[in-house]
Amino acid sequence: MISENDRAILNSIFNPLSPITTEFNYDTDRTKNIDGIKENAIDKDVKEMEIKGIYLAESGDLKSAENLLTRAIDKSPKYASLYNNRAQVYRLQGLTSDALNDLNEAIKLTEGGQGKCGSQALCQRALLYGKLEREEEALKDWSTAARNGSEYAKSVVVKKNPYSALCNQMLQVIISGLKEQTAEDE
Repeated sequence: MISENDRAILNSIFNPLSPITTEFNYDTDRTKNIDGIKENAIDKDVKEMEIKGIYLAESGDLKSAENLLTRAIDKSPKYASLYNNRAQVYRLQGLTSDALNDLNEAIKLTEGGQGKCGSQALCQRALLYGKLEREEEALKDWSTAARNGSEYAKSVVVKKNPYSALCNQMLQVIISGLKEQTAEDE
């Protein structure tokens, strides 16, 4: 039987950027709120506009999605999720500069990338930086998103660090061997 302390130690080995004592929870008080403003302060119409804008983008009507999300931002300019989603519409249209501007705003509204929306914006900006061959800035965003709890960002950071990846691989081989030995002993 593995103890909670053992689990925390193994987690810190396999996930070196995650908090040691507890699992990350996007809804903690530390993040204050996940989208830049309190959920109950979001106008229901704005939320519906956002959902419709996402639907339009997914169906390929990017210009209508952009227009709807822009109208929603005009109504609720402190709602980070709107900028995050409009950035994706811009990216799909090849408007990288506009996408970066919106992601910067989303990150600013989430106090540097806190919470789920902030982590998503950091990951999306890191992807754009990578595409623009701005690797140092991309790695900085990946690292911040990883520290803020993004599992995807953690995996990218590990893959980009060859020493960490090698150490992780060796530990997985050792643990697999231990599991096999334990199974044989039983």
